[in-house]
Amino acid sequence: MRELAQHRVVPPRRLAGWRRRFRLARTLGELAPCSFVIESVKEEVALKRAIFGELERHLAPDAVIASNTSSLPITILQARLRHPGRLVGKHWGEPAHIMRYLEIIPG
Repeated sequence: MRELAQHRVVPPRRLAGWRRRFRLARTLGELAPCSFVIESVKEEVALKRAIFGELERHLAPDAVIASNTSSLPITILQARLRHPGRLVGKHWGEPAHIMRYLEIIPG
């Protein structure tokens, strides 16, 4: 967090109390209040689809699901979803913790 503040990614005032704001989710159901969720698992269509299906059971219909896929077409991952338009691909520039570049890939 200090490094993020040094690079001006996070305002220094946000450093105070960040641990109180941090939440570890042990199940996908605990992500229900989130409006933006990033999936980052190995490049297997079946695995990603299973996760997206589970997320759809818990997230609001307008919550965005972003896949960190690097090789799978987003349209293939969107197939079978109840709300396919909310699934996007995303890639960040490296080093990810300080770059201000983010690629968003619609289906």
